Amino acid sequence: MKTTIKLLLSLLITQSLIAKEISYSIDNKPFQAKSSVYVTPAQKLTLKFDVQNAKSIKWYQIIPDTSKFYKNANHPWEKNPYQWSDYGTIDYARVEISSFENQSKVMITQKILEENRPQSDNYYNSTLGSFWFEVEATLANGKSTTK
Repeated sequence: MKTTIKLLLSLLITQSLIAKEISYSIDNKPFQAKSSVYVTPAQKLTLKFDVQNAKSIKWYQIIPDTSKFYKNANHPWEKNPYQWSDYGTIDYARVEISSFENQSKVMITQKILEENRPQSDNYYNSTLGSFWFEVEATLANGKSTTK
């Protein structure tokens, strides 16, 4: 019983050390953890992934494929309008931001967003919209974590 409890505690401690969130700062104010943030073009946005013992850190921009028409509910002109039909799946590209490699703190600029512009997506706008980011850290012990 004691071994099981120690193992469980060890796993929980390990999980808490690995499970980190991306935090943000607007205009050099204190960092906060939140799943989304609203900034104006005049504001400076910095993201931080504070993880100890990272052997490598990679940042990605997640870019949804907006060239397709997605659906998780019936259209108004279909039978049973607005009725939920199924979980939708959105195709996306996971674009590595190589200039952010091995940096735990990065500034998101319009230049970075423009550099990641998908070639075949006429709806992508680097000055307007929602932008999603993901970070992956490989720890010194070989384990990796993604947020």
